[in-house]
Amino acid sequence: PAELLSERLQRKAEGRREKEEKVREDERKLEELRHGRRMLRYQIAVANAVASGLPPPDAPSIAAVAPGPAPAQVQVGEKRARSTSERPLPFAPPRSAAGNAEAEANAMTQLIDLSATNGRIVVVQYAEAHPPLIAKPGMGARRVMYYRRRTQGDSTSRSLAQGGTRAVIDLRPEASSPFISDLPPGQPQEALETTLFRAPMFPRRLAAGEGMFLLIRSPHGGFAAREVTEYMCAGQQEPHVEIFQPNTDRCRDFEERAINAAVIFSLVKQREDKVPLDKMRVKVSDIEKQFNRAITDKDIRRRIRRRIVVPVRPPGTRRKANDEYDDDADEFEINPAYRFEDDLMLHRLCPVEDVCAYESMRAAKARLEAGRDKEGVARIRKLAGTSQTQMQNAFQAVLRGATPAQRKGLTALELLLALQPWAQTTEFLAAVGGRAVLHLDASRKMRERTGKYYHFVRDSDVAQQSESKPGVVAGTSADLRKLNMLQTEKMLVDFGVAESVIKSLRRWPRVNMIRSLSGAATQNVHDMTTSRFMRSDPGGLHRRMLVEQRAAADKSYRDMQRLEDNGHTRRMTTGATEQRELEAIQKKPRDEGVKEG
Repeated sequence: PAELLSERLQRKAEGRREKEEKVREDERKLEELRHGRRMLRYQIAVANAVASGLPPPDAPSIAAVAPGPAPAQVQVGEKRARSTSERPLPFAPPRSAAGNAEAEANAMTQLIDLSATNGRIVVVQYAEAHPPLIAKPGMGARRVMYYRRRTQGDSTSRSLAQGGTRAVIDLRPEASSPFISDLPPGQPQEALETTLFRAPMFPRRLAAGEGMFLLIRSPHGGFAAREVTEYMCAGQQEPHVEIFQPNTDRCRDFEERAINAAVIFSLVKQREDKVPLDKMRVKVSDIEKQFNRAITDKDIRRRIRRRIVVPVRPPGTRRKANDEYDDDADEFEINPAYRFEDDLMLHRLCPVEDVCAYESMRAAKARLEAGRDKEGVARIRKLAGTSQTQMQNAFQAVLRGATPAQRKGLTALELLLALQPWAQTTEFLAAVGGRAVLHLDASRKMRERTGKYYHFVRDSDVAQQSESKPGVVAGTSADLRKLNMLQTEKMLVDFGVAESVIKSLRRWPRVNMIRSLSGAATQNVHDMTTSRFMRSDPGGLHRRMLVEQRAAADKSYRDMQRLEDNGHTRRMTTGATEQRELEAIQKKPRDEGVKEG
């Protein structure tokens, strides 16, 4: 009796909850209907005002429908029928009130919440012609304001939040810059933060008599006009993920995971539609359409995991009796032993960041193959899938016996392959990790060709140091031990050392002084004849990295700051003084035996 009573009470509670939900749903529909009538009357009033030459009336308030502010809209032919845009998002997170930021993120539970017709809108324009990474709809982004204090007690960052519309990160005076360029103390810098990249942002100012409007088209053919009040320009991206290189094991592994994720999502959708397990089917042609035929049906059949689905065709009708990979089977049915994974495992199987990186690779690959014949496409595909080390070795071997015209073409081809997004992101992440140097070429030709200030192309490695010979000090090309006292005295006099100091030194202290002075003179380009006595400096590469990055950071920051004042993006230029500083840095000799990127 106790169990029956508890079940009866539980059923009554469930019935009450269902009734309350139905009442709330009816109230929401009623409010939407009332708002639609108000908007219809408003559109008629606007049309009459425009026809009579009078100013348009104020828009009706929609506070009863949506809690957030929304500007006036003009909608034409909008249908109210429930469609795919109003269905809940797949695997939507539960609503939560733990903080404003988390509540705003969890508020996006339906596809209609992603519409630009309601709420606050910010338009961001990419300064790059071909950004390496572009986010998918619904991924989200953050507006972050970075501020480095002038002093430890500086509290200016408190006034930069703008009422909570953007996050402010307060950096200490000794903290490192979040960008590859330097962040001056006391100078706030806004940035666009996503899981894919970080990019500095600058406001674009419109003239007094100008305006910008966004025209939004719905899936049903309706239109909505929005006035853009915030217009931003995003600078060069600093990627957080590495783009896949074509024809590599990493790329093929992602393709296999993406194919099986598409199969599982198809089965999950059928389960939500109450399709029985014995009637669930997955067609290879449907999976191929999802990838826009970038992966052939033969590869899809080969990469589908048999623990998830198996071919529908009976074993007796196969082309081969024991052929597990049946190339003729288009339909697959669910494996009876398969158990559905949870949502977290599905998202780990195919993260959305990897999808964006894969699509970026496909777009760059299409641009690389455009305008080439069949043989040229085959050659460029083979080169694009070659590792960077193998490609450099191949180009160096071919350049030895090439004519000047061939050498020019091969150099241009090598640079073209080095400027692809998979190579650029790899070089940037290596430079951030301290494994490479961000090389800066300040010439206008390179900036016009790449469309970027930083192009992330490594310098070719210096010639390998020859094997050390017996009797030669490591890191030098001359045997300092063969110098006698008279020779050391003469060399130190040439360096400007006082004779009294020379007379007070023995032989080995003189040799050490010659080695130190030779290295300093060679690095300052005073005397190149003594470079054979210079020892390799392990810290030389690191110092040069810092010098080049600081010089590049200063120039990049000044160039990007001009975007804030100009009405349009202008060609970045470098002053004569800055050019001379950069040429002086580039003329510094490289230490022997040290590879520089």
